[in-house]
Amino acid sequence: GDEPKCYDFGCVFSNYPYFSLTRPSIPAQSPESINTQFLLLTVNNTDSYQVISARNLSSIRHSNFNCSRDTVFIVHGYTGTGRDAWLLTMCQ
Repeated sequence: GDEPKCYDFGCVFSNYPYFSLTRPSIPAQSPESINTQFLLLTVNNTDSYQVISARNLSSIRHSNFNCSRDTVFIVHGYTGTGRDAWLLTMCQ
């Protein structure tokens, strides 16, 4: 369909240019159904990530996140897991 599927953290589009006969796409799934996670690496934990959630503010408060420091988001893509070795390398 041409209508985007919208969730708490944004919308997923399934029309052109995101979908075409040469670039097929699977229907959008909810973040809960695909177990979306946010993995935090900081200068205080460079080798192992902390799982944080915008829906669980205590996960952020009890993490090494520091809002006074620069924050960079790395999006691994639809087929990655966020636990790939290249992501750890990129964060170091």
